[in-house]
Amino acid sequence: MVPSGPDYGRRIVIALELFRFWYVEGGRMMVLKKGSERDLFWNFARAEFEIPRHGPRHTQPVISDPLKKRVLRDQRAGLSDQDWEALREAVTSTRGSIVQPVLDARAGWFLGKLPSNRWEEVRVMNLRIFVRIAPSRRVMDMTTALDHGSVPQGWDPLNYPRLRSTFKLSRMHGNPILVAQRPSGPYTLIEGVTRMCVLLSKSLQGEIDLPHIPVVLGVSRRFDRWDFF
Repeated sequence: MVPSGPDYGRRIVIALELFRFWYVEGGRMMVLKKGSERDLFWNFARAEFEIPRHGPRHTQPVISDPLKKRVLRDQRAGLSDQDWEALREAVTSTRGSIVQPVLDARAGWFLGKLPSNRWEEVRVMNLRIFVRIAPSRRVMDMTTALDHGSVPQGWDPLNYPRLRSTFKLSRMHGNPILVAQRPSGPYTLIEGVTRMCVLLSKSLQGEIDLPHIPVVLGVSRRFDRWDFF
């Protein structure tokens, strides 16, 4: 029996894009390995629990204390299906405006390493809070603006100066999450904006040696239907 259906067709399209990237573009994008939606939930959860978000009005995901401890300790192995469902519900209940459209796009998920020669192709989501800082939406431009203090005084939703002064690569919690219509980009950053800007800033200023950034990548042609993309 020959496989068929929309999911099979989607996998074929992604496989062809990966073939084009590896063999036509010479592998200049990133090293990729197959992931899953669980990588999305895990990295969202790690960041959510470790760093308070968006001030006192923001509500953290609600899960049991034992599961929260495992997330904070990055102890993913051995989680039950019930644990994963709890993480999914917790993340979508607090970050649904971002996570749900990504899930609806039925993306293929990958774990990758984004090399420095592709950082220019990463952009932030089409949100006013980001576009005010970097009208181009390029993360490199946002990093430059933040480093030069061009954000209006008293308005710093990303809490960038505090994180930059205390950031340690060995203590980064959760990898940045990118989405794209094809594996070769361009990429839209949906989680980890502050971390990405700090990493780029410290690398460009020679404070850390960073040939690549570990990321989670979701790939779907349907992302162009999403306003934030």
